Amino acid sequence: MSGGRIIAIHGLLRAGKGTIAGVLEREYGFENTKFAAPFKDMLRAYLLFAGLEPLTVERCIEGDLKNYRLVALGNRSARYVMQVLGSGWRARFAPGIWCDIVDRKLRAAAAEGRRICIDDFRFPVPEADMLTRNHPDAMLWKVFRPEHQRLSHESSGLTEEDVRAVDLDHPAEVTPEVVEIMMMALRPHLGVEGWDTPVDVAAGLSMNQMAAMLRNWDDVCPPQPADISTRNHVSEQGMEDGIFGTVFQNTGTVEDLQCAVRKTLSLANVAPVIEPPGAHDSTLCARYRLTQNSQENMVKAVA
Repeated sequence: MSGGRIIAIHGLLRAGKGTIAGVLEREYGFENTKFAAPFKDMLRAYLLFAGLEPLTVERCIEGDLKNYRLVALGNRSARYVMQVLGSGWRARFAPGIWCDIVDRKLRAAAAEGRRICIDDFRFPVPEADMLTRNHPDAMLWKVFRPEHQRLSHESSGLTEEDVRAVDLDHPAEVTPEVVEIMMMALRPHLGVEGWDTPVDVAAGLSMNQMAAMLRNWDDVCPPQPADISTRNHVSEQGMEDGIFGTVFQNTGTVEDLQCAVRKTLSLANVAPVIEPPGAHDSTLCARYRLTQNSQENMVKAVA
């Protein structure tokens, strides 16, 4: 595969990963995939089933409500649930479960000549190992913003409301029906059809065997301690510069970082492409547009 078709981006909270991914999507035709996509889809399916509005769900998973503890999640925040699903399920089912899913997607993209960026590249093992071993032409980027280390609790977007459960009148409950819905959201990522089919990325467990372990919220995700910040989770720790081919020092404006990305791609002979507006929007933007279009179509139908 030619270089520049896979770019994995690492950085701490608010370092600039989304800014970089936005340039890659809008101007260079990259598709954004995530190591976290499978369990984000599981959480998305649960919250939609619980009755939250689609845009509210996206705000919980990708936006400004990510740190709020929700009654619908048993006094857990969406960020905490995703952190536990990400690291806890690796220990529970298979160390490479999420990494192997992305590896399979990257192989398929390579065969079709598509460009892929990953903006939630967090771990040297197994993520960096997989990328360097199976996709040696992948470009590994790190973005560093010095002032990030000095962000206070308040300046990172958190408020005292985050330590209280936000009651949206949707109780937290995991029933067999809910488990089935969450596993159905996971199934496309696992690449299996039957519920009894062994899943290679889950150490041969079937979906039925995995579902049998999820009887309540404590099985899905342990309670969130009141005195532990999600910012201290292992997934929020940085990696050393040595494994990266490019390290962006994000010390200026958004435009400065965008220009640095374009210059780096130009030096790597990665040419921009012309795409229709929104062709490679981020998940939140794309889903927001779909929500807006659906509402507009409903208005037209009623009229």
